[in-house]
This record gives sequence, C-alpha cells and structure tokens, in this order.
Amino acid sequence: MRKTLLAVLGICVLAGAANADFVTYTDSFDGYFNVDETLSVAQFDTSLGTLDSVQITATVGANGTINFENNTDNPVYRTISTYFTMGEETYTTNGDLGISLDGSSLADVAWEVLEDYQMDLTAYDGITDFAGTSGFSQEYMDESDSQTVAFGAGDDLSMFIGGGTVDFSLVGNANSALSMPGNGVSNVSTESSGCVTVVYGYTVPEPATVALLGLGGLALLRRKK
Repeated sequence: MRKTLLAVLGICVLAGAANADFVTYTDSFDGYFNVDETLSVAQFDTSLGTLDSVQITATVGANGTINFENNTDNPVYRTISTYFTMGEETYTTNGDLGISLDGSSLADVAWEVLEDYQMDLTAYDGITDFAGTSGFSQEYMDESDSQTVAFGAGDDLSMFIGGGTVDFSLVGNANSALSMPGNGVSNVSTESSGCVTVVYGYTVPEPATVALLGLGGLALLRRKK
C-alpha cells in the first residue's frame, strides 16, 4: 500500500511540474535632438507557455558638445558661454529626455547648463576640425538614467500578451542658448539615446506523456504486490 501511495504522489508531482523560462526583447534609438520616437518590443507569445512576470529596464542618455574653429588670420582669446542675457532675462541651455509606457514615466533626465569656457586659439591652422591649435571642443552636458520596473502575480499583464508589440515613447527636447565669437565656424552637437529591454518570465507545463509514464509505473507497482 505504501508503494502505491508513493507512486500516486509521484504522478501528481510529475504531472504538475513546469519549467520556468525567460525570453528577452530589446529596442533602442541613437540620434540627435529633438526626439519623438517609438521603441517597440514583441508581446509575449502564449504558445510558449503561461506569462508569469515582466521586467522592464529603460535607459536614456543625452550628451552635448560645443565646437568652434577660428578661421581667421588672428589669434582668438574669447569666452564661450552656455547662456546669454537679454535685458533682464537670462536664457539657458537646457533640455529633457524620457521613456514612458502608456503615459507613465520609466526613465528620464533633465539639464540646465550655465557655464563659461575660455578659448585661447591661434590663427587658423588650415583644417576645420574643431581641433589642433585653432580649434576648440568642449563637452558641456552628459546625463543618463536607467530604471527597472517589474510586474508579477497580482498585476494585470494583459497589455504584454498577444501577437503585436508593446510600444514605448521616447521624447526629448534640447534648447541651446550660447554666446560665442562670430569670427569662426561653430556648431553645437546634442545627441540622444534610449533603450528598453523587456524580459518575460513564463512557465511551460510538462508534456502529458510524463503523467502517462507515471501511470505505467503505478501499474508495475501493483503487479509486484
């Protein structure tokens, strides 16, 4: 009788067992401001099993650089500023960038820069590359943020299930307010990046044949009594 009971318990365990597994999807963007992009990852395919959890990692980054090349025959000793004043109003170099899902923010950065940078440049060296003795390049901003959120038992996971995509919004704006010499070539490079990674955790029930093997084992035990 004890052997029969153990065999039955073995059938219950085998038939109810499941393998936990994960599948990961990623989408990213790299470019310049201003930004209004959609990052998309595939929804969970229920043919894989039962969705149990969702983990989302969202990352954003912004970088800004000021470039200047003195293309005159005279040296330049001047200041570049990331702001300027007009009357009683001060205008600054600023911006923001964020990733959101269904209106909820996941990761974001914001900046406002009021800096002065001194340039001491020779006459034009013959190459417009913002380097050498007549060129100047200065990073004025480097911001990043990465956040992870998780959903599991008790959460509504329906938006992550199906044959379509889960869409994230990557939106950012950058405003430059620079004061620099007019006798030269200048530009401002403001780059943006965003990445979203979604990990689906799911279970896969054991095939029905496992339970049948258990029944076969039970029959053998009964014949041995």
